[in-house]
Amino acid sequence: MKKGKKKIIILAVLLVLVLVYFGAKIILINSLPKVPDSFKEAIAAFQNPKTIEIQKTTEPIEDYFTYEDMKIRNDFEPFEYEGQKDAMYTIKNSNLRVSFNKQPKDYYLTYVKENAEIPNLSYDLAKDLEKNNVTTDYDLYQYLIQNVNKKVNIFSSFHSIKRAHTLYNAFVLIITNVQKATLLNGDYEGYILETNGDKIAYIDHNNEHYAIHFWSAGYFDEDLYDLISTIQFA
Repeated sequence: MKKGKKKIIILAVLLVLVLVYFGAKIILINSLPKVPDSFKEAIAAFQNPKTIEIQKTTEPIEDYFTYEDMKIRNDFEPFEYEGQKDAMYTIKNSNLRVSFNKQPKDYYLTYVKENAEIPNLSYDLAKDLEKNNVTTDYDLYQYLIQNVNKKVNIFSSFHSIKRAHTLYNAFVLIITNVQKATLLNGDYEGYILETNGDKIAYIDHNNEHYAIHFWSAGYFDEDLYDLISTIQFA
């Protein structure tokens, strides 16, 4: 075979490889969903969280409500409803419903690691999160908010494009309709999320969150801060 012919064949093969390489990238980029407008409020909430300092109350508490290792001023009374599975309460002299829960601080982080992978598009999200020191649910929220909108193009690596797909999948798995985020410091650590009018206070203790869910927009922030100030742990 003449040298000129060999060169043409080599160039043709290289051209096909280049076309396949960039063609695959274009397909992946075009199939990457855009973050829906419905998530913009949640993104803004996590980008600009309020910070509130809460100190333990010095006022004597005569009546405590106890949930697991947490004690809190007893502003509650039992609430029963049809098909009840979990304990529900109301704020005394109101119809504001409240429930309590305890879960690991990395509950959603673990869920995302196990469920965010996209079939036929392998990307080691767990390794990525570990590398970026994402160890709690709130770390995860912040990390996803900061990275989900990062642009990729045909000159980005396949690694970066697969990462963008996986982060988007993780984002839509756990980011809900959050309207407001508040960080807690002082004598208490944790955060409060307001979503669809509900308020959920996540109070850190050891490696767990004690979640207090107020199922109504009618419970005011100052009342919630005052209630949190009465919390004690065994």
